Amino acid sequence: MRVVHYLNQFFGGIGAEEHAGTPLEVRDSAVGPGRLLEPLLGDEARVVMTLICGDNYAVENQETLTASVLEKIRQVGANLFVAGPCFDAGRYGMAAGALCAAVQSELKIPVIAGMSEENPGVDLYRDALYIVDSGSSPVKMREVLGKMANLGKKLIGKAAIGLPAEREAEVKRRRAGGSPFKIFNYHSPRMFDALGHPVARSARFISTAEKYFS
Repeated sequence: MRVVHYLNQFFGGIGAEEHAGTPLEVRDSAVGPGRLLEPLLGDEARVVMTLICGDNYAVENQETLTASVLEKIRQVGANLFVAGPCFDAGRYGMAAGALCAAVQSELKIPVIAGMSEENPGVDLYRDALYIVDSGSSPVKMREVLGKMANLGKKLIGKAAIGLPAEREAEVKRRRAGGSPFKIFNYHSPRMFDALGHPVARSARFISTAEKYFS
């Protein structure tokens, strides 16, 4: 498995907010969170490239950044793109979501983003992407990366991903009973909490399904 990992300037080790204007930089191996992610993906997985970009630069130069990222991923022949986790950093989440959407659309490889449910990137991309709920704090970084890695392995292996069977049965029962609204959407949002549970959203509530990614 050849993985490309996207990080912002802080998690990429460049610096804090004063470096938010940093253009795209490339590392030929795992950096920061990627060093935790790589072994979690398995013995045959390698983070062959880490892409690091300042948050301000990313949102202000989205087209340029996206074109560069797509070209670099093509060059290394990656078969998985991972962004984040971004936690509640809004600019980071929006940039990560935009890049994941572009990679998924243009290169047809699996993509995974990690961010908190409050991140604006979730609202923008929840219908298009698999997003692992990172929560707002990096304290559980390893745990969140573990869930992202498990999901990544399922996507690479083309394993079926959706709501657990008991939730699908509940949907069918409610529809059979003449429910006037769609309780669950099978594909949207594709959101997973920090413990790896699929999170199903309806117009009335958010419920967490049984443990699925373990």
